[in-house]
Amino acid sequence: LTHVNPMINEEDILVTGIPCVPAFSEVPSKKVCIKNLGLVGEKNRPIVLICASGAMYEGRPSVFTLYEQALSCVTGLEIVVITGRQKDLRRDLEKIGVPPQHKVKLEG
Repeated sequence: LTHVNPMINEEDILVTGIPCVPAFSEVPSKKVCIKNLGLVGEKNRPIVLICASGAMYEGRPSVFTLYEQALSCVTGLEIVVITGRQKDLRRDLEKIGVPPQHKVKLEG
């Protein structure tokens, strides 16, 4: 694992999920990721990544809930929402006002 928060013990992290294409297992540096995504990457501004899948799962928060919770943070964040091919989702997210302390990028 790379880019793990030093406050979290690596042995407490359980990696799970759907197997990915091998190209996705290569982890570029944080600097390269920030550049490739066109982010600002300010030193004291955490980056929050929200990935929206086409499926909604019962008991899990919606993309809108996660996005609105991130926007409600007092600390300035750089929020990236990956909407994929869901143009309607992107359009709906664009309608939500962004407080001035945050930077938002909707990707997809």
